[in-house]
Amino acid sequence: SDERRTAAWRDQEGGEEEMTVMVLVRKNEIEKAFATCRNMVRDGLRRGDGSHTIESIKAAVKADQFQMWAILAAAGTLAALFTEIVKYPARKVCVIQYAAGPGALHHLLVHVAAIEQWAVRQGCDAIMVPGRKGWRPFLARKGYVETSIILEKSLCLSDARAAVPAAA
Repeated sequence: SDERRTAAWRDQEGGEEEMTVMVLVRKNEIEKAFATCRNMVRDGLRRGDGSHTIESIKAAVKADQFQMWAILAAAGTLAALFTEIVKYPARKVCVIQYAAGPGALHHLLVHVAAIEQWAVRQGCDAIMVPGRKGWRPFLARKGYVETSIILEKSLCLSDARAAVPAAA
């Protein structure tokens, strides 16, 4: 059995079921995988925090900093997930950094148990999912709890000028 593959059923509209497979993309498959899902990753990054570009994510996967997971079905690639193993002084955590593609949250929920099992085999103590507020209730059903929030302030000069009222 290939440890990098997991399978799950998902409900489709109209009550039909379709089997999806999540694959941990190998280094020699990165270019092909990115070519297949480039648009969905680009669209996902538009809703993100602006910390990465498509090229920086691809470089992180190539450098073994990120792991790329492809969600596949008979129709082709449905979504892509990106994880990162982060080593803190007192713990090791698998961070699900990005989920891209139509229904990415749904695919994450279907396959998250496999990522959790993989993370345990990597020696991780926890999984972290920085995501949008709307993800909270769905991930709570899988045992995830909110442990912190992230507040952000832009330090870009153009943003700062817009916040200061003009002198009268």
